[in-house]
Amino acid sequence: MNKKRIFHHERSTLFKCSIPEGNGPFPIVIFSHGYNGCMDDFDHEQELLLKNGIASCALTFSGGSTRDKSGYPTTSMTLVTEKEDLLSLIRWAEEQDQIDRSSIFLFGGSMGGLVSCLAANEAKDKIRAMMLLFPALCIVDDWNERFRDIRDIPDEMMFWNLLLGKNFFLSIRNMDVYDMLSKMAVNTLIFHGDKDPIVPLAYSEKAEKTLKNAKLIVFENEGHGFSQEAGKRMNEMMLAFLKEHL
Repeated sequence: MNKKRIFHHERSTLFKCSIPEGNGPFPIVIFSHGYNGCMDDFDHEQELLLKNGIASCALTFSGGSTRDKSGYPTTSMTLVTEKEDLLSLIRWAEEQDQIDRSSIFLFGGSMGGLVSCLAANEAKDKIRAMMLLFPALCIVDDWNERFRDIRDIPDEMMFWNLLLGKNFFLSIRNMDVYDMLSKMAVNTLIFHGDKDPIVPLAYSEKAEKTLKNAKLIVFENEGHGFSQEAGKRMNEMMLAFLKEHL
């Protein structure tokens, strides 16, 4: 897989792309990792798509991981900067001759699922369909509940081995996730385990009802991170969903 960078005014985003042999143009799936993840998290999915004639890209969000090599500080990362990174990659895909710009799909895992929703909301006409893997739609509620008073927000906070800055929490104070989802019509497939200890299933159940064109697949006895067998079933559903919308 070829590794590339997209340069922003103040940061760069590292991503890797896999494009089938031939002239194309090919449909493409853009993968967004979860909290403190990286572009390597979807290697298996990218290889599977390549075998099925579908291009793909996976990015490491600037400052979004201890494995990020962009040099952008994790204390400057927010959901907004990650959304901007993803929108930049969507624009990059549109400019490639080998990519079918009418067949751009998003796949987001956990926090990357929420970021995918934020990007799809801004790029409504550019996204063919979207897949969400236990999307962390609870992030806004969780942190606003923890810091009910803005004065309680620290300048920096270590959370799950990633040092966050104050702006991460400030940027979500007035974010209304489900109001945003209610205005979106992009076809969406959601995968969620019924034993998820990080993101309660209820958030995806509400998303299915709020989005205009969404379907929720519940995986029994699966948590936040699927077993090998569940991952295999999810990938089969991913391929079927892609073929359905091509």
